[in-house]
Amino acid sequence: VSSPARTAAAIKLCARQVLRIVNTHGGQCVDFWAFKPDGSAYLSMEHNASVHSRTRFQVGDQLVSSRREPMIHIVGNNGLGFHDAL
Repeated sequence: VSSPARTAAAIKLCARQVLRIVNTHGGQCVDFWAFKPDGSAYLSMEHNASVHSRTRFQVGDQLVSSRREPMIHIVGNNGLGFHDAL
């Protein structure tokens, strides 16, 4: 799926599927959101900052939902810089 600048795309994933996000133009970040299909929880940067005691995430981190349940596992990072939740 390709999403041009200033647009959005939605992709439904099942458990253990892998999503690769590639920024093909420029150095600006890519905004990313995750939701449970039933709407009962969402990827929560507030909860992740509390769980990890930091706002910069790295390979191996398990990101949690608004219910503090595992939701996203960062398995790789080929990008420059860091990923934050600010």
